[in-house]
Amino acid sequence: MSSFTTAVDQLLELAVAKQTTMNDVHAAMQAAGIAVADASLEEKDEALEKLAACIIDPQVHRLIVGKITLLCGGIVEQGGTPEVAAGNVLGLLAENLDQVNHVTQQIFELADSQDIPIRDEQGQLVDPNGLIRQFMPTIMEQAPAEGAALMALNDICIGAIALLARSKAARRAAAENPDVLVNRSVLFDQLFQSGNRSHLTQLLQVLDDQELLVLHPAQAKGFRVRIAGLLTNFQLHFQLMHHLAAALDSSVTVSDELADFEATQLVGPESPIVTGAFQLWNASALDAAGGLPEPMQSEHWIWNEGIPSDIEVRDSERIILLSDPAYQRTWNAGVSIRGLVPELEVIATLSPQEVTEKLAALSAS
Repeated sequence: MSSFTTAVDQLLELAVAKQTTMNDVHAAMQAAGIAVADASLEEKDEALEKLAACIIDPQVHRLIVGKITLLCGGIVEQGGTPEVAAGNVLGLLAENLDQVNHVTQQIFELADSQDIPIRDEQGQLVDPNGLIRQFMPTIMEQAPAEGAALMALNDICIGAIALLARSKAARRAAAENPDVLVNRSVLFDQLFQSGNRSHLTQLLQVLDDQELLVLHPAQAKGFRVRIAGLLTNFQLHFQLMHHLAAALDSSVTVSDELADFEATQLVGPESPIVTGAFQLWNASALDAAGGLPEPMQSEHWIWNEGIPSDIEVRDSERIILLSDPAYQRTWNAGVSIRGLVPELEVIATLSPQEVTEKLAALSAS
């Protein structure tokens, strides 16, 4: 038996032992985390299977469940097969988010009953973490299971993100029934982040292996592309530049070196600077003649800060209209979540006549 398998088995024994301390759990986690580097794929997947069974065992305290989920993510980051544990991890995540959303609303009600401000004049949360710290003793007394869910949330989310980033199958499974997971994550963002999307919500809303129609009205050029793994429209814009800039006679090009950095390295303040080549528009921007508005009329922009699933659907497909940029946009290259591979493939080039006919149909609809 390898040192990794031994460490995992010891952790599983601690998980159900009555006198286990979190220090014991941390020590076992550390041992497994060190040993996983030398484990075989078979050993990693066997460990994931056993750990995935443990996290749905009602005997295991939720704080320990959080640590085990975190370890599952670490094993996947080291090459374990995410689908082995994805089903149980996503089920746990959905249950935990539901409990956290409920207990957060309880905390806000407690704060309101004591005239403690929750939001400022702009509707932004004042200090949700401060409220949690203030009322956690009350919550742990009145609803200990939900309090534990809140305390374990960060570990569970990090573990789940590692799996979701590396598995299209897991992302598709999560998207099949949005009420179970996606909408709970959105509600969490509304409660905790004034509606700003968390990385978890962005990841759950990624469009995988979906086709987009890209049209450049001024040049009468069009393309059908397949995308996957694009977390934000910054990434979408970059991939459009990388694959279409030459065909659209853009003066802004993307080198292979920059494209490799964009796909593999975490974004940071020292990352290379990307200069946007296009203005991205929703199809609703078209006027009756098939033209686009003045560049600075932003009502119909596809914002880089958004995500691909925000793009309007027309005639059962998402459509992107391109023009020259309204102003110079720059951002740092790189991915926000390691393991999520950005993809864009040009699968068809439309003829000028096809582009003209499509623009006319969109203008008339």
